[in-house]
Parts: sequence; structure tokens; C-alpha cells
Amino acid sequence: MTDQAGNASKADGRDGPDNTDGPAAAKPKAKRKERSKESPADPGPLPILFRIVKTVQCFHSALGNPYVSVKVDQHWETWPLTSGKLRSWLGHRYYEEAHKAATPSSLQAVLEDLEYRATVKGPQLAVNVRIGSDRDRVYVDLGRSDWQVVEIDDQAWRVIRTSPVRFRRPNSFGELPIPVRGGKIEELRPFLNVGDGDDQNWHLAVAFLLSAFNPTGPYPALVVTGEWGAAKSMTSRVLRSLIDPNGSPLRGLPRSGEDLAVAAENSWCPTFDNVSAIPVWLSDEMCRLTSGGGFGTRKFYTNDQESALDYCRPLMITALVNPTEKGDFLSRQFEIALPPVAPETRKLERKMQAEWVVVRPRILGVLFDAVSMALRNRDRSPPKVLPRLADVATWISAAEPGIGLPAGTLLGAMLRHESDRLWASMEEDEVAWALWQFGKGTPGITKMTASALLAALIDAGTITSQDLVQNPARFGTRLRLAAATLRLMGLHLSFHRLNDENRTREVHMRYVPPGPSTPSTPSSPSGPPPPPSRDLFKTFVGGLPRSPVLPLDTDWGAFLDRLGP
Repeated sequence: MTDQAGNASKADGRDGPDNTDGPAAAKPKAKRKERSKESPADPGPLPILFRIVKTVQCFHSALGNPYVSVKVDQHWETWPLTSGKLRSWLGHRYYEEAHKAATPSSLQAVLEDLEYRATVKGPQLAVNVRIGSDRDRVYVDLGRSDWQVVEIDDQAWRVIRTSPVRFRRPNSFGELPIPVRGGKIEELRPFLNVGDGDDQNWHLAVAFLLSAFNPTGPYPALVVTGEWGAAKSMTSRVLRSLIDPNGSPLRGLPRSGEDLAVAAENSWCPTFDNVSAIPVWLSDEMCRLTSGGGFGTRKFYTNDQESALDYCRPLMITALVNPTEKGDFLSRQFEIALPPVAPETRKLERKMQAEWVVVRPRILGVLFDAVSMALRNRDRSPPKVLPRLADVATWISAAEPGIGLPAGTLLGAMLRHESDRLWASMEEDEVAWALWQFGKGTPGITKMTASALLAALIDAGTITSQDLVQNPARFGTRLRLAAATLRLMGLHLSFHRLNDENRTREVHMRYVPPGPSTPSTPSSPSGPPPPPSRDLFKTFVGGLPRSPVLPLDTDWGAFLDRLGP
């Protein structure tokens, strides 16, 4: 009975070990309930992460890109929200508090919240690289670990700890020294191979430096040319180390417009070394770079969204000879041709670098003095004579008293350079040279079809290119390309379609002797044109009053006397 009862009991499951309804099974449930009350669920890392980012300042740029400003130690740093710096800083701060790593999903949730705060709730602020401005003041990011900047107003410059404008620092961003007062701009000259007796090269180099500190642009492109061993790379390194030092200061030519845009977005003065040729499409992109332009591309992993970049930058190029083919970009350049370095005057780079460390802070102080002077003078009357780069000329003319140069020195260098460039482009363009020789000897208005004009130039022996002789249609295109250069030389071209049954196209040509008095010009050559006269500056300036950007009542005599010979 007992055994049967016991067996029956086990079979019924009333007091066996597998009985889930008995008191023995109820106790574990009670214990689990009590344990869950005593230890509530872990809230995870989000509360700590959100507390960490509570003081982060969120905003967006004019293009809608999200940014944050984060207090690190005793200074503020600005980072793109999409950069790895923010995620790394956030993970590090969380580890310091929680003593464990945050989960990727929690970090992503916080980053998405910050992006919403930046793009929807945050203000729109300007984000600068190296140079920025605010309320008629210029700010220069020195690139130091304490994030000090130089503040420049119309009275002086000073080093301050906290910048009122936002700066970001791309990778390879270099450091400027703390500037020192009391230097002279002439201390820079021994470090540039511009030639001891060639003030034109020296003045163009100084003009480029001053223009690079204009916070709004537009800017010139500096093209440094010279034969092998002319210290082109060293000269460009020295100039860039005063404007925008970089861990990789000299780079190869971009292979696409997007590469150029990224280079401009991540540096203040992109510099391209040892350039052999600039294709036409890249020449157009570089025009936009120096005058202000944008670039848009499709965002990653999207089909209908665009990522935009906006930039306006000074630019440097080194080459054996000027690699530019297109006239528009040529007109935006300062070209300095460096002389060869004699073996007995060549210096060790290591020695020059040691000397440069001493001189560089003083030169930087002089440049900041000039920027302060430019802010003081820029609202005064601009020069009566302005070259193609009128805004650049106005800025450097306002700045040059701050470096101790006589008034008009740098403007004169720009005008002489533009004159030389004009004549060089005339010599290199067979159509422009032939038209100028033909037109300046023809009084009144000449009206001819393009075909008849081409035939006349071929008969005169000034057009010999088989490409033009055998393809007259290309001549019309070359005429239009040469018109702007010829107009500055006094030869005005206009293009008309007659109202006859054939709708004939005519070229109207009129030569106006340049200037108040007609200076002598080179005689018509037989064969290749000879080198032009060195008195071309007065020839060119004499023709400038008839350019639409310059006043007709310019006192050329007083202007030239002030500039000197």
C-alpha cells in the first residue's frame, strides 16, 4: 500500500520534484519577483551620454551642414558633426564616467539627436578655415593646441584666447607662430629667390601675401615659374608658411573638380607643385576658386540629395613655364619668374629653416600691421586706376602703408604685370597679333566678313597657320576670343548680322589710338613678332582710360610720375 501509495503519489505528481503547482515551485517565483523589485532594469548609457552633450553648442552652416562646438579643457573647438572627432570625444567621456565602453547604437542615437539640434533648432553661423571676419574685424586661427587666434581691427592686432567666430581645423592643419611686433617686410626677401635687382617679382610676392589675408576675396593665383633649381618649391613653401601652413604644403594637380573643391574646403591656400599643364576645364574651376564659387555632388547612398561646398581661396602653382592655356585664368594671376640660383650662392635647406624660425614671427607681425592698415583705409576713395583684379588692387593699396612701401608701389607692380601679360598674350595668339597689326594701320571703321578678313590676313602674311587656312570656320571663334585683349590695345571689334537675304555676318573693326598721346609701338614684323618694347607700361596705361572699368578723366601724368620709372 505504502509503495503503491507512494508510486501513485509520484504518478499523480502531487509531491514529486516535477510538480509545478506545489509550494516548492512557488518559492522560486516569489524570489524572482522580489529580486526584480530590488534590482530595476539598467537604463543603459543614454542618460549619461545625453548629460555629457548637454553643454554642446549645435548649429549649421549656410549650406545646411551640421556643426558642434565642444569645450575641451579650457577652450572651445568646432567640429563637423559627421567627423570622427565628435564620436571619439563622446565615447572617451562616457568611458571616464561609466568605466566601460558605450554601445554603438547609443552613440548613434545621441549623434542623431545632435544633428536634429544643429540643423533644425540651431542657428546658422559661418564656419571658417584659417581666416574669418566679424564686425569689421579679421581673425586668424594660429592652429595652436590652445586654439588662440589673432584679432585684427583698424587700430592694431592682438592675440586672444577665445574667438568670436567659428573655426574648424581639417586634417594636416598647420601651426602659425605667435606674431611679434617690430619686424620689417624686407626680412622676408632673402628667403625668396625673386632676384636682388628685380623689384617687380618682389612686389608681386608681397602683394599676393597681403591679398591672402583679405577675409572676403576675390584673390589672385600666384604662379611661380623658373628652370630646374630655381628654388620654386622653397619659395612657395615659405610663402604658404606665412599664410596657411600645412602638413602637406605642396601637392599634385587635382584630377577632378571635386578634388579641387575638397582641397579648397580643407585649406586656405591650396598649393600645387610641379605643374606641367592645366587643362581648360580645370582652368575654369580655378577661376571659380579664386573669385568665389561652389561645387555640388550627390550625397553618398542617395539619388536625389546634394552635398554642397562653397569656397573662395588664394592659390599657388609652381611650374617650369606658365601652364595656363586659357586667357581668363591668366588674367587672374600674378606670375613671378625666378632666376637660376648660382652654385656659390646656394644655401643648405636645414640652415635656412633655422633662420626662418627666428624671422617668421616678425614678418607675420608686419603682415598683420598691414591688414590693420587695410581695414583703416579700405573705405576711402579707391585708386583712380584699377587693373583687371580691381578688388585685389584696392585691398593691397589700402594695406601697403602698413609695411612701409610708398603709395602706389604695389599697384604699379600689378599694372606693369598686366601690361606684360597683355603683350605676351598678343605675341602668343597669332590671330590677335595679326588683327592688331592690320587694324592699327587702317583708319576709320573697317567692315568685312570673317572670310574676307581671313583672306586679307593670309595675303599680308600674318596668318600662316594651316589650321586656320584650311578651316576658316575656326577663325570666327578665334576672333571672338581675341576681342577682349584687342580692345585694351585700342582695337575694337564688333560682330553684326546684316539684314540681307543671306543674313551675312560682318566684323566691324575700329582702331582708337591709345591714351592722351599716341606712343610708338613695335613695327609690323615679317615672320615671328620681335620682343615688345620695354616702355610698354606707358603704352598700356595710355590705353586703359577707354576700358569700361576705368575712369576717362584719369591724370596719367601725375600717376606715372608718382610710380616712378
